[in-house]
Amino acid sequence: MRGCTIDFFLRPGFAHSLQCTPLDLGTDGRYTSVWHGSALRDIKCPIDPTQPFFRDDVYHPVSGLREIRCPVQYNVDWFKVADGSSSGGIYVANLSLPIEQRHARENRLPIGLMPGPSEPSNDQFNHYLLPFVNEMYDSYANGWEMTAAGRNGVDDEQVVVRVALVMVSADQPALRKCAGCIGHMATTGCYKCDARTRGCGYQGAGELGTPCDPTTWHENALRWMRAESEKKRKEEMAEHRTRWSAFLLLPTFDPTSALTVDVMHNVLLGMTRRTLKVWMDADILKPAQLKAMETIYRTVMTFPSDLGRFPSTFSAGFSGFSAHEMLQFMLYFSNLLFPRVGVPAVHVDGWMRLVKFTRIVLNESFTEEELNFAQGHLQKGPKSIYTINAHLALHIVDVLRQWGPVHNTWCFAFERYNGELGNISSNNRSFEIVFMRSLLRQRVLTQ
Repeated sequence: MRGCTIDFFLRPGFAHSLQCTPLDLGTDGRYTSVWHGSALRDIKCPIDPTQPFFRDDVYHPVSGLREIRCPVQYNVDWFKVADGSSSGGIYVANLSLPIEQRHARENRLPIGLMPGPSEPSNDQFNHYLLPFVNEMYDSYANGWEMTAAGRNGVDDEQVVVRVALVMVSADQPALRKCAGCIGHMATTGCYKCDARTRGCGYQGAGELGTPCDPTTWHENALRWMRAESEKKRKEEMAEHRTRWSAFLLLPTFDPTSALTVDVMHNVLLGMTRRTLKVWMDADILKPAQLKAMETIYRTVMTFPSDLGRFPSTFSAGFSGFSAHEMLQFMLYFSNLLFPRVGVPAVHVDGWMRLVKFTRIVLNESFTEEELNFAQGHLQKGPKSIYTINAHLALHIVDVLRQWGPVHNTWCFAFERYNGELGNISSNNRSFEIVFMRSLLRQRVLTQ
């Protein structure tokens, strides 16, 4: 991590492209940046808790050099390799970069690969976290002195860089594994509040519980770690829903805000698929209607080509839709197709409320009024079987208040990284070594 950071700052103008201090909302009250959210503003300086950690005009107390403080986002995900085994990619994104540059090839930070053939256990995963956590703690506590190149390769400056882990974005199993949360199938499986998420008889979105407290979270994690036997650890986990994670060693890591809810996995691949499956199982949406939808789509509808890739077929159902295809179907097709093939109006109304919620939260900017409007639509959305995804969707609005527009937290870019890794040609042996050599080669070329 330190070596990659040094390489980045040696690029002409890189340091000048960073935004490293929170922004106040404008007169229109619109959230347009991660710096408009409350999460980065709430992280305080350890020396002076009255001051925010991320701010300009900060100088190192010993060397007197100007400090640059960068928040980073962590992602981990697993992908299949040629022999069917599972390898895991670990990625970091610099939130100080403008969103249009953050996930560019030259700014990528793949910091590790976890070898297969299967995913590590919860305890084993901490061993992969510790090297990264140690570097993050050293950067936060001491800072890394390095050269920041000027815009035109001149006016270089010696600076001290502090990098702080502030956010974890991943699908539910991976996020819970690296953050020490109870599984998503638990009776009380939410990591944002204490609401019951299984066996409660709800339909639709359900209700929110009491928000989790970071101090209590740390205490429960320590209690789990100090348990004298595996049996007691299981009892602690069942009661408090938390186990120890190496991330908790970092002062900037607040699990109650750092753990996000990814709209891609939660809504586009979760709630929508679940709702449509319930409809098909209950004959609300029958095979004949699916074929009729496909006929109308292929023979009647025309759309601009710049909208991107469209779904290829409806007659086989929706389980094979990618997140992008489901998004296209929700926003451009469903409101036209469902009424025309005879889906009952009460179900179409619930579905369209979910579509309106999705349309608002996917905006590049929003106001507090629009967030409240979206939450109201979600609570009146489709009445499918209550799941953890349906409950976590209620927290999406709060996540947007903390982190700004959804493109700061979603996993589309990281999933694309995994897709590129999976497409790398290998020798069917030592996949991880081949992948890392390819990544390092790309890094050298882009530098």
